Amino acid sequence: MITLSIIRTCIKRFAKDPVMTHMNIQKAVCFMLITILLTTGIQGQSLDSLLALARKENPSLKMLENLWKAATFRGDQMANYPDPTVGVGFGVYPVETRLGSQEVRMNVSQRLLWKGELDARRNVEDAMADALIHRAENKWIDLEFIIRQSYFDLVYIDNVIRLIQEKQEVLNILERIAKDAIEGGNGRLSNVLMIERRKQELAATIEELDTRKRYAQITINQAIGRNQDVEVTTETSDSTFWDDPVLYDNAFVESGHPVLRTLSKQKTVSEKNIDLTYYNAKPKVMVGMEYLLMNPRTDLDPLDNGRDVLMVMGTVTLPLRRKQYQARRDEEKIKMESIDAAMEEARNAFRAEIEMAMNQLREIDIILKKYRTLKETTESTIDLLRTEYVNDGRRFEELLRLEMELVQYDMEIEMAVKQRRVAIAKLQKYTS
Repeated sequence: MITLSIIRTCIKRFAKDPVMTHMNIQKAVCFMLITILLTTGIQGQSLDSLLALARKENPSLKMLENLWKAATFRGDQMANYPDPTVGVGFGVYPVETRLGSQEVRMNVSQRLLWKGELDARRNVEDAMADALIHRAENKWIDLEFIIRQSYFDLVYIDNVIRLIQEKQEVLNILERIAKDAIEGGNGRLSNVLMIERRKQELAATIEELDTRKRYAQITINQAIGRNQDVEVTTETSDSTFWDDPVLYDNAFVESGHPVLRTLSKQKTVSEKNIDLTYYNAKPKVMVGMEYLLMNPRTDLDPLDNGRDVLMVMGTVTLPLRRKQYQARRDEEKIKMESIDAAMEEARNAFRAEIEMAMNQLREIDIILKKYRTLKETTESTIDLLRTEYVNDGRRFEELLRLEMELVQYDMEIEMAVKQRRVAIAKLQKYTS
Protein backbone atom coordinates (compact mmCIF):
# COMPACT_ATOMS: atom_id res chain seq x y z
CA MET A 1 0.00 0.00 0.00
CA ILE A 2 2.82 2.41 0.82
CA THR A 3 4.62 1.63 -2.44
CA LEU A 4 1.50 2.16 -4.56
CA SER A 5 0.77 5.41 -2.77
CA ILE A 6 4.24 6.79 -3.52
CA ILE A 7 4.12 5.73 -7.15
CA ARG A 8 0.68 7.22 -7.66
CA THR A 9 1.82 10.49 -6.11
CA CYS A 10 4.81 10.69 -8.42
CA ILE A 11 2.79 9.81 -11.53
CA LYS A 12 0.04 12.27 -10.65
CA ARG A 13 2.40 15.17 -10.10
CA PHE A 14 5.03 14.59 -12.75
CA ALA A 15 3.44 12.70 -15.64
CA LYS A 16 2.48 15.96 -17.35
CA ASP A 17 5.77 17.66 -16.57
CA PRO A 18 7.73 18.18 -19.82
CA VAL A 19 10.90 18.89 -17.87
CA MET A 20 10.94 15.47 -16.22
CA THR A 21 12.41 12.87 -18.52
CA HIS A 22 11.30 9.28 -18.65
CA MET A 23 14.70 8.18 -17.37
CA ASN A 24 14.53 10.46 -14.31
CA ILE A 25 11.08 9.17 -13.38
CA GLN A 26 12.26 5.59 -13.80
CA LYS A 27 15.27 6.17 -11.54
CA ALA A 28 13.14 7.87 -8.89
CA VAL A 29 10.59 5.06 -8.83
CA CYS A 30 13.31 2.38 -8.64
CA PHE A 31 14.97 4.17 -5.77
CA MET A 32 11.71 4.39 -3.84
CA LEU A 33 10.90 0.73 -4.49
CA ILE A 34 14.28 -0.36 -3.14
CA THR A 35 13.81 1.84 -0.06
CA ILE A 36 10.36 0.41 0.66
CA LEU A 37 11.47 -3.18 0.19
CA LEU A 38 14.39 -2.70 2.56
CA THR A 39 12.24 -1.10 5.25
CA THR A 40 9.39 -3.57 5.00
CA GLY A 41 11.76 -6.48 5.23
CA ILE A 42 12.28 -5.76 8.95
CA GLN A 43 10.06 -7.88 11.16
CA GLY A 44 8.07 -5.76 13.62
CA GLN A 45 6.76 -6.63 17.05
CA SER A 46 3.00 -6.60 17.45
CA LEU A 47 1.38 -4.82 20.37
CA ASP A 48 -0.27 -8.04 21.54
CA SER A 49 3.08 -9.86 21.68
CA LEU A 50 4.62 -7.09 23.80
CA LEU A 51 1.63 -7.10 26.15
CA ALA A 52 1.85 -10.88 26.55
CA LEU A 53 5.57 -10.64 27.25
CA ALA A 54 5.07 -7.90 29.85
CA ARG A 55 2.25 -9.88 31.52
CA LYS A 56 4.66 -12.76 31.94
CA GLU A 57 7.94 -11.02 32.74
CA ASN A 58 7.18 -7.77 34.56
CA PRO A 59 8.99 -7.82 37.96
CA SER A 60 6.32 -5.77 39.74
CA LEU A 61 3.59 -8.22 38.77
CA LYS A 62 5.73 -11.13 39.95
CA MET A 63 6.36 -9.37 43.26
CA LEU A 64 2.67 -8.65 43.89
CA GLU A 65 1.60 -12.17 42.93
CA ASN A 66 4.23 -13.69 45.23
CA LEU A 67 3.17 -11.41 48.09
CA TRP A 68 -0.38 -12.66 47.68
CA LYS A 69 0.72 -16.31 47.52
CA ALA A 70 2.80 -15.85 50.68
CA ALA A 71 -0.13 -14.21 52.48
CA THR A 72 -2.40 -17.20 51.73
CA PHE A 73 -0.32 -19.32 54.14
CA ARG A 74 -0.99 -17.06 57.11
CA GLY A 75 -4.49 -18.44 57.64
CA ASP A 76 -3.14 -21.91 58.39
CA GLN A 77 -0.61 -20.41 60.79
CA MET A 78 -3.30 -18.72 62.86
CA ALA A 79 -5.90 -21.51 62.76
CA ASN A 80 -4.16 -23.67 65.37
CA TYR A 81 -4.44 -24.14 69.10
CA PRO A 82 -1.78 -22.46 71.21
CA ASP A 83 1.11 -24.72 72.17
CA PRO A 84 0.80 -26.44 75.55
CA THR A 85 3.02 -25.30 78.40
CA VAL A 86 5.20 -27.90 80.13
CA GLY A 87 7.20 -27.22 83.30
CA VAL A 88 9.66 -29.24 85.38
CA GLY A 89 11.13 -28.33 88.77
CA PHE A 90 13.73 -30.03 90.95
CA GLY A 91 13.85 -29.53 94.68
CA VAL A 92 17.28 -28.24 95.64
CA TYR A 93 15.84 -27.76 99.11
CA PRO A 94 12.84 -30.08 98.92
CA VAL A 95 9.60 -29.18 100.62
CA GLU A 96 8.93 -31.62 103.47
CA THR A 97 5.41 -32.99 103.83
CA ARG A 98 3.77 -35.67 105.97
CA LEU A 99 4.29 -38.22 103.21
CA GLY A 100 7.83 -37.20 102.33
CA SER A 101 9.82 -34.56 100.51
CA GLN A 102 8.87 -33.14 97.11
CA GLU A 103 11.80 -34.04 94.86
CA VAL A 104 10.42 -33.28 91.37
CA ARG A 105 7.48 -31.15 90.22
CA MET A 106 6.09 -31.51 86.67
CA ASN A 107 3.14 -29.67 85.16
CA VAL A 108 1.43 -29.26 81.79
CA SER A 109 -1.26 -26.74 80.80
CA GLN A 110 -3.24 -25.93 77.69
CA ARG A 111 -5.37 -22.90 76.90
CA LEU A 112 -8.85 -23.71 75.63
CA LEU A 113 -10.44 -21.69 72.83
CA TRP A 114 -14.05 -20.74 72.39
CA LYS A 115 -16.03 -22.35 69.63
CA GLY A 116 -15.47 -20.39 66.42
CA GLU A 117 -12.39 -18.54 67.70
CA LEU A 118 -9.99 -20.37 65.38
CA ASP A 119 -12.24 -19.65 62.41
CA ALA A 120 -12.38 -16.00 63.38
CA ARG A 121 -8.58 -15.80 63.41
CA ARG A 122 -8.33 -17.59 60.08
CA ASN A 123 -10.96 -15.31 58.56
CA VAL A 124 -8.95 -12.21 59.44
CA GLU A 125 -5.80 -13.55 57.76
CA ASP A 126 -7.68 -14.87 54.74
CA ALA A 127 -9.37 -11.51 54.27
CA MET A 128 -6.00 -9.76 54.44
CA ALA A 129 -4.65 -12.14 51.80
CA ASP A 130 -7.69 -11.56 49.59
CA ALA A 131 -7.05 -7.82 49.79
CA LEU A 132 -3.70 -8.41 48.06
CA ILE A 133 -4.96 -10.55 45.19
CA HIS A 134 -6.32 -7.63 43.17
CA ARG A 135 -3.21 -5.44 43.48
CA ALA A 136 -1.52 -7.30 40.64
CA GLU A 137 -4.63 -6.88 38.47
CA ASN A 138 -4.65 -3.13 39.08
CA LYS A 139 -0.92 -2.90 38.36
CA TRP A 140 -1.47 -4.75 35.09
CA ILE A 141 -4.19 -2.31 33.99
CA ASP A 142 -1.75 0.58 34.48
CA LEU A 143 1.10 -1.28 32.77
CA GLU A 144 -1.06 -2.24 29.82
CA PHE A 145 -2.06 1.38 29.27
CA ILE A 146 1.56 2.57 29.54
CA ILE A 147 2.69 0.00 26.97
CA ARG A 148 -0.14 0.88 24.59
CA GLN A 149 0.56 4.58 24.91
CA SER A 150 4.30 4.13 24.28
CA TYR A 151 3.67 1.76 21.39
CA PHE A 152 1.33 4.27 19.76
CA ASP A 153 4.07 6.88 20.17
CA LEU A 154 6.42 4.62 18.25
CA VAL A 155 3.82 4.00 15.53
CA TYR A 156 3.26 7.75 15.25
CA ILE A 157 6.98 8.47 14.96
CA ASP A 158 7.51 5.72 12.38
CA ASN A 159 4.58 6.98 10.29
CA VAL A 160 5.75 10.58 10.44
CA ILE A 161 9.28 9.60 9.47
CA ARG A 162 7.87 7.66 6.52
CA LEU A 163 5.80 10.67 5.45
CA ILE A 164 8.82 12.96 5.71
CA GLN A 165 10.95 10.56 3.70
CA GLU A 166 8.28 10.51 0.98
CA LYS A 167 8.24 14.30 1.02
CA GLN A 168 12.04 14.32 0.74
CA GLU A 169 11.69 12.32 -2.46
CA VAL A 170 9.22 14.90 -3.75
CA LEU A 171 11.67 17.69 -2.89
CA ASN A 172 14.45 15.81 -4.68
CA ILE A 173 12.31 15.68 -7.80
CA LEU A 174 11.43 19.38 -7.43
CA GLU A 175 15.11 20.15 -7.04
CA ARG A 176 15.91 18.35 -10.29
CA ILE A 177 13.09 20.27 -11.98
CA ALA A 178 14.47 23.57 -10.65
CA LYS A 179 18.01 22.74 -11.78
CA ASP A 180 16.77 21.70 -15.23
CA ALA A 181 14.87 24.99 -15.42
CA ILE A 182 18.09 26.91 -14.61
CA GLU A 183 19.94 25.06 -17.33
CA GLY A 184 17.09 25.96 -19.72
CA GLY A 185 17.31 29.63 -18.76
CA ASN A 186 13.86 29.75 -17.12
CA GLY A 187 14.76 29.07 -13.47
CA ARG A 188 16.35 30.81 -10.51
CA LEU A 189 19.10 29.65 -8.20
CA SER A 190 17.09 30.87 -5.19
CA ASN A 191 14.53 28.16 -5.90
CA VAL A 192 17.19 25.46 -5.52
CA LEU A 193 18.48 27.06 -2.32
CA MET A 194 14.97 27.18 -0.85
CA ILE A 195 14.54 23.49 -1.57
CA GLU A 196 17.86 22.73 0.10
CA ARG A 197 16.75 24.61 3.19
CA ARG A 198 13.47 22.69 3.34
CA LYS A 199 15.34 19.40 2.94
CA GLN A 200 17.59 20.35 5.84
CA GLU A 201 14.53 21.11 7.98
CA LEU A 202 13.04 17.72 7.19
CA ALA A 203 16.32 15.93 7.88
CA ALA A 204 16.57 17.67 11.27
CA THR A 205 12.97 16.67 12.06
CA ILE A 206 13.75 13.03 11.30
CA GLU A 207 16.80 13.18 13.58
CA GLU A 208 14.66 14.68 16.34
CA LEU A 209 12.00 11.99 15.94
CA ASP A 210 14.61 9.23 16.01
CA THR A 211 15.80 10.62 19.36
CA ARG A 212 12.23 10.74 20.71
CA LYS A 213 11.76 7.05 19.91
CA ARG A 214 14.24 6.29 22.67
CA TYR A 215 11.79 7.43 25.38
CA ALA A 216 9.03 5.10 24.24
CA GLN A 217 11.49 2.26 23.79
CA ILE A 218 12.82 2.67 27.35
CA THR A 219 9.28 2.74 28.76
CA ILE A 220 8.25 -0.46 26.98
CA ASN A 221 11.44 -2.31 27.90
CA GLN A 222 11.08 -1.27 31.53
CA ALA A 223 7.49 -2.56 31.59
CA ILE A 224 8.66 -5.87 30.13
CA GLY A 225 11.57 -6.06 32.55
CA ARG A 226 14.35 -6.35 30.00
CA ASN A 227 17.45 -4.39 28.94
CA GLN A 228 16.69 -0.80 27.97
CA ASP A 229 18.76 -1.08 24.79
CA VAL A 230 16.56 -3.74 23.20
CA GLU A 231 15.09 -2.24 20.03
CA VAL A 232 11.31 -2.13 19.75
CA THR A 233 10.02 -2.21 16.17
CA THR A 234 6.37 -1.60 15.41
CA GLU A 235 4.01 -3.75 13.38
CA THR A 236 0.67 -2.31 12.27
CA SER A 237 -1.22 -5.30 10.87
CA ASP A 238 -3.65 -5.12 13.80
CA SER A 239 -4.00 -1.33 13.72
CA THR A 240 -7.68 -1.55 12.77
CA PHE A 241 -8.40 -2.94 16.24
CA TRP A 242 -6.70 0.06 17.84
CA ASP A 243 -9.19 2.41 16.22
CA ASP A 244 -12.37 0.53 17.10
CA PRO A 245 -14.56 2.41 19.60
CA VAL A 246 -14.71 0.74 23.01
CA LEU A 247 -17.79 0.69 25.22
CA TYR A 248 -16.75 0.71 28.85
CA ASP A 249 -18.36 -1.72 31.29
CA ASN A 250 -20.46 0.24 33.79
CA ALA A 251 -20.61 -2.69 36.23
CA PHE A 252 -16.81 -2.87 36.09
CA VAL A 253 -16.59 0.84 36.93
CA GLU A 254 -19.08 0.61 39.80
CA SER A 255 -17.78 -2.51 41.55
CA GLY A 256 -15.55 -4.72 39.39
CA HIS A 257 -12.41 -2.59 39.06
CA PRO A 258 -9.43 -4.04 40.98
CA VAL A 259 -9.11 -0.84 43.00
CA LEU A 260 -12.72 -1.16 44.16
CA ARG A 261 -12.36 -4.86 44.84
CA THR A 262 -9.21 -4.22 46.87
CA LEU A 263 -11.00 -1.60 48.95
CA SER A 264 -13.96 -3.94 49.38
CA LYS A 265 -11.62 -6.65 50.68
CA GLN A 266 -10.04 -4.17 53.08
CA LYS A 267 -13.51 -3.42 54.38
CA THR A 268 -14.00 -7.15 54.89
CA VAL A 269 -10.77 -7.22 56.92
CA SER A 270 -12.23 -4.61 59.26
CA GLU A 271 -15.43 -6.64 59.61
CA LYS A 272 -13.47 -9.76 60.49
CA ASN A 273 -11.36 -7.83 63.01
CA ILE A 274 -14.56 -6.68 64.69
CA ASP A 275 -15.75 -10.30 64.90
CA LEU A 276 -12.45 -11.30 66.47
CA THR A 277 -12.69 -8.65 69.19
CA TYR A 278 -15.73 -10.42 70.66
CA TYR A 279 -13.66 -13.56 71.17
CA ASN A 280 -10.74 -11.58 72.59
CA ALA A 281 -13.14 -10.00 75.09
CA LYS A 282 -14.21 -13.38 76.51
CA PRO A 283 -12.50 -14.96 79.54
CA LYS A 284 -9.42 -16.99 78.73
CA VAL A 285 -9.61 -20.52 80.16
CA MET A 286 -6.59 -22.73 80.79
CA VAL A 287 -6.59 -26.32 82.09
CA GLY A 288 -3.76 -28.60 83.11
CA MET A 289 -2.38 -30.96 85.71
CA GLU A 290 0.61 -31.16 87.99
CA TYR A 291 2.58 -34.21 89.14
CA LEU A 292 4.75 -34.25 92.28
CA LEU A 293 7.36 -36.95 92.76
CA MET A 294 7.71 -37.64 96.49
CA ASN A 295 10.68 -39.12 98.35
CA PRO A 296 9.48 -41.40 101.24
CA ARG A 297 10.28 -40.48 104.79
CA THR A 298 12.93 -42.49 106.55
CA ASP A 299 12.25 -41.41 110.11
CA LEU A 300 8.61 -42.60 110.12
CA ASP A 301 6.41 -44.86 108.06
CA PRO A 302 2.97 -43.17 107.83
CA LEU A 303 0.16 -44.53 105.76
CA ASP A 304 0.86 -44.01 102.01
CA ASN A 305 4.41 -42.97 102.79
CA GLY A 306 6.13 -41.58 99.63
CA ARG A 307 2.92 -41.50 97.62
CA ASP A 308 3.20 -39.20 94.58
CA VAL A 309 0.73 -36.34 94.05
CA LEU A 310 -1.37 -35.71 90.93
CA MET A 311 -3.42 -32.51 90.76
CA VAL A 312 -5.80 -31.19 88.08
CA MET A 313 -5.69 -27.40 87.59
CA GLY A 314 -7.71 -24.73 85.85
CA THR A 315 -7.25 -20.98 85.51
CA VAL A 316 -9.45 -18.25 84.11
CA THR A 317 -8.23 -14.81 82.97
CA LEU A 318 -10.99 -12.25 83.35
CA PRO A 319 -10.96 -9.33 80.84
CA LEU A 320 -11.80 -6.55 83.28
CA ARG A 321 -10.58 -3.74 81.00
CA ARG A 322 -13.13 -4.17 78.23
CA LYS A 323 -12.92 -0.62 76.88
CA GLN A 324 -9.94 -1.58 74.72
CA TYR A 325 -12.09 -4.02 72.74
CA GLN A 326 -14.84 -1.47 72.19
CA ALA A 327 -12.22 1.04 71.12
CA ARG A 328 -10.90 -1.46 68.57
CA ARG A 329 -14.40 -1.94 67.17
CA ASP A 330 -14.90 1.80 66.88
CA GLU A 331 -11.53 2.07 65.12
CA GLU A 332 -12.50 -0.56 62.55
CA LYS A 333 -15.90 1.05 61.96
CA ILE A 334 -14.22 4.39 61.20
CA LYS A 335 -11.86 2.56 58.84
CA MET A 336 -14.85 1.10 57.04
CA GLU A 337 -16.39 4.55 56.65
CA SER A 338 -13.13 5.87 55.20
CA ILE A 339 -13.00 2.91 52.80
CA ASP A 340 -16.54 3.70 51.63
CA ALA A 341 -15.42 7.27 50.96
CA ALA A 342 -12.33 6.03 49.10
CA MET A 343 -14.49 3.75 46.93
CA GLU A 344 -16.80 6.62 46.01
CA GLU A 345 -13.80 8.83 45.23
CA ALA A 346 -12.37 6.09 42.99
CA ARG A 347 -15.69 5.73 41.14
CA ASN A 348 -15.83 9.48 40.59
CA ALA A 349 -12.28 9.45 39.24
CA PHE A 350 -13.13 6.57 36.89
CA ARG A 351 -16.26 8.33 35.61
CA ALA A 352 -14.31 11.57 35.08
CA GLU A 353 -11.55 9.81 33.12
CA ILE A 354 -14.12 7.99 30.99
CA GLU A 355 -16.01 11.21 30.21
CA MET A 356 -12.77 13.01 29.39
CA ALA A 357 -11.75 10.19 27.05
CA MET A 358 -15.15 10.22 25.34
CA ASN A 359 -14.96 14.01 24.91
CA GLN A 360 -11.42 13.67 23.60
CA LEU A 361 -12.65 11.22 20.97
CA ARG A 362 -15.29 13.71 19.85
CA GLU A 363 -12.72 16.50 19.69
CA ILE A 364 -10.22 14.37 17.76
CA ASP A 365 -12.87 13.41 15.20
CA ILE A 366 -13.39 17.13 14.54
CA ILE A 367 -9.64 17.69 14.23
CA LEU A 368 -9.26 14.77 11.82
CA LYS A 369 -12.07 16.06 9.63
CA LYS A 370 -10.49 19.51 9.61
CA TYR A 371 -7.00 18.43 8.58
CA ARG A 372 -8.18 15.84 6.09
CA THR A 373 -10.25 18.52 4.37
CA LEU A 374 -7.29 20.92 4.38
CA LYS A 375 -5.07 18.18 3.00
CA GLU A 376 -7.46 17.41 0.14
CA THR A 377 -7.75 21.10 -0.77
CA THR A 378 -4.01 21.62 -0.57
CA GLU A 379 -3.29 18.64 -2.82
CA SER A 380 -5.65 20.08 -5.46
CA THR A 381 -3.98 23.49 -5.15
CA ILE A 382 -0.54 21.94 -5.51
CA ASP A 383 -1.59 20.27 -8.75
CA LEU A 384 -2.67 23.66 -10.15
CA LEU A 385 0.49 25.41 -8.99
CA ARG A 386 2.62 22.69 -10.53
CA THR A 387 0.95 23.23 -13.89
CA GLU A 388 1.57 26.98 -13.64
CA TYR A 389 5.19 26.49 -12.71
CA VAL A 390 5.79 24.07 -15.56
CA ASN A 391 4.15 26.44 -18.05
CA ASP A 392 5.71 29.78 -17.10
CA GLY A 393 8.03 29.15 -14.11
CA ARG A 394 5.99 31.30 -11.73
CA ARG A 395 4.80 30.85 -8.11
CA PHE A 396 7.51 28.38 -7.14
CA GLU A 397 7.68 29.81 -3.61
CA GLU A 398 3.96 29.23 -3.13
CA LEU A 399 4.28 25.70 -4.46
CA LEU A 400 7.09 24.91 -2.05
CA ARG A 401 5.20 26.44 0.87
CA LEU A 402 2.15 24.30 0.19
CA GLU A 403 4.30 21.19 -0.14
CA MET A 404 5.62 21.84 3.36
CA GLU A 405 2.12 22.61 4.65
CA LEU A 406 1.01 19.27 3.30
CA VAL A 407 3.67 17.58 5.44
CA GLN A 408 2.41 19.49 8.46
CA TYR A 409 -1.17 18.41 7.79
CA ASP A 410 -0.07 14.79 7.51
CA MET A 411 1.78 15.10 10.81
CA GLU A 412 -1.28 16.65 12.49
CA ILE A 413 -3.43 13.81 11.17
CA GLU A 414 -0.99 11.22 12.50
CA MET A 415 -0.90 12.99 15.87
CA ALA A 416 -4.70 13.03 16.05
CA VAL A 417 -4.83 9.33 15.14
CA LYS A 418 -2.33 8.58 17.91
CA GLN A 419 -4.29 10.62 20.45
CA ARG A 420 -7.48 8.86 19.41
CA ARG A 421 -5.86 5.48 20.00
CA VAL A 422 -4.63 6.61 23.42
CA ALA A 423 -8.16 7.78 24.32
CA ILE A 424 -9.53 4.38 23.29
CA ALA A 425 -6.82 2.72 25.40
CA LYS A 426 -8.05 4.77 28.37
CA LEU A 427 -11.55 3.41 27.85
CA GLN A 428 -10.12 -0.11 27.68
CA LYS A 429 -8.95 0.35 31.27
CA TYR A 430 -12.60 0.18 32.29
CA THR A 431 -13.64 -2.95 30.43
CA SER A 432 -13.75 -6.28 32.22
